[in-house]
Amino acid sequence: MAVDMSRFVARFLEEAREHLTLLNEALLLLALNPADQETVDALFRSAHTITGSAGMLKLKPIAQTAHHLEEVLASLREGRIHYSPSLAELLSRCAALLLLQLNGADHGMAVESDATLCQALASAAIGEGGAQGSAETPEIMAIS
Repeated sequence: MAVDMSRFVARFLEEAREHLTLLNEALLLLALNPADQETVDALFRSAHTITGSAGMLKLKPIAQTAHHLEEVLASLREGRIHYSPSLAELLSRCAALLLLQLNGADHGMAVESDATLCQALASAAIGEGGAQGSAETPEIMAIS
C-alpha cells in the first residue's frame, strides 16, 4: 500500500515557511548585532530543520539549498568565519531561493538549486569567496 505523501509535504511546507520567516527575522537581527550567538544558533536550527525534513521527503533541491545554508551557519556558529555584509547578502539570497523553492513545491513544481549560489555558499562555509551567485531565475520543472 502506497503512502500518500501529499499530507506530509503540505505540513512540511507550512513548517518550512515558519522557519523561513524566523530565518529572515534572525538575519535582520544579526545585521544589527553580528556577535549575537543566540541569533546564529536560531538561524542554524531553522536551516537544519528545513534540510532534514526536505531530505526525508525527497525534496532534493530544497534539501540541497538548505544544506549549503546550514554549512555556512555552522561555520559562523563555530567561529570559523565571521559575519560581513557580503555574507549577509549571500544568506539573504539563499533565503529568497528557499522561498521560491517552497512556493514551487506548493504548486507541484521543482525549483532547482542555483549551482552558482550553492558554490558561493560552499566557499563561504570554508572562509573563501564573497557573495557570488546567479542573478538568473533557477530552472523550474514539474514534479511528477
